[in-house]
Amino acid sequence: MACHICAQEEYYSGSCRSCFVKGIEKRIRKTLRLQGSIDRHDTLLIQDLFCQHVIQTILHGLPITIVQQGAGMPILPWTMDDEIDLFLDRLFNNQPLAPATERRVIKLFLGLTDKEYEAYAIAKGFTTIVKERKYASFLNELEQRHKETRYTLIKTIDELQKVLRQPSK
Repeated sequence: MACHICAQEEYYSGSCRSCFVKGIEKRIRKTLRLQGSIDRHDTLLIQDLFCQHVIQTILHGLPITIVQQGAGMPILPWTMDDEIDLFLDRLFNNQPLAPATERRVIKLFLGLTDKEYEAYAIAKGFTTIVKERKYASFLNELEQRHKETRYTLIKTIDELQKVLRQPSK
């Protein structure tokens, strides 16, 4: 099949490699904006080489400092599936749904599913470790019956956490 944007050979989900990478990087930029932007001269704590590569690509030219250990704002290779799995685990085990205090952390791949994250890493020449998910079969079953389940869940989780973080009156 051909890319639905430029008619080159399809790489992933109707897009060629180049169009797929551009689309993913656009979503990552949006994720960064929504989580609180990274400012000039920020120190970022990045222990994952792929995250470091993506940050340098996305922020091309922004004067930031990247450290592998010590102090800095943590950048995590955290996907949508990580967030959903954590939320469902808290929900089903009667734990608080929103952390009481939250250190400023950037979840770099929050807008991507695990499959998109893996395809993006491969397109960029990196390998990733497939994580075991506690609720993977449950989510896959829901996704088969209702497309876009993960995207709907992540939006709902975000809204719930905003409400739960507001001080009660």
